[in-house]
Amino acid sequence: MAPNQQLAIIYGYRSFARWQDKDYAGALQDARKAQEIIPNSKSTGLFHHYEGLALAGQGKKQDALYAYRTAITKDPKLEKPYIKQGEILRQLNKPKEAVEVYNQAIQVNPNFVEAYSERGETRFNYLGQKQAAIADFTKIIPIRPQVRSILEPNYLANAYFQRGRAYLDLGKPQDAIADFNSNFSR
Repeated sequence: MAPNQQLAIIYGYRSFARWQDKDYAGALQDARKAQEIIPNSKSTGLFHHYEGLALAGQGKKQDALYAYRTAITKDPKLEKPYIKQGEILRQLNKPKEAVEVYNQAIQVNPNFVEAYSERGETRFNYLGQKQAAIADFTKIIPIRPQVRSILEPNYLANAYFQRGRAYLDLGKPQDAIADFNSNFSR
């Protein structure tokens, strides 16, 4: 690894650590420094993602959207910027645009469980598209048969729960009960 690349990665990780510590100004400074050191590297996509996190933490949603879009342009396979971009679009009351972003994420990775989960929740909670939400939550079940780590969100349990809620809203209590029961039997 070239010394400049290593230095940029250190700035990037410190940016992420500062963001977790809610030092958004410091996180933003480090993310931009990392971008400056290696501007044309694929790693720059991750640094733009960190910039987006810092900007969102500062409440600068439009700037954060731009940073997430730039991250995706630099590295389209980087998954988290899609999710964060969708979250901000929902906060800006643009759920249809959020669904489009989740669609893009799923095109990049058809097994991206978090994108199905977020798209399903957006369809259910913001757009009232219960059948489409059920389809999204159903898609998660064969992809994520079990949680691999206690640190990883339990998308499978959430899929059964959210799908059960949608069935309940559609007047299908037996389907809802079956999904709720799935969380008890695992």
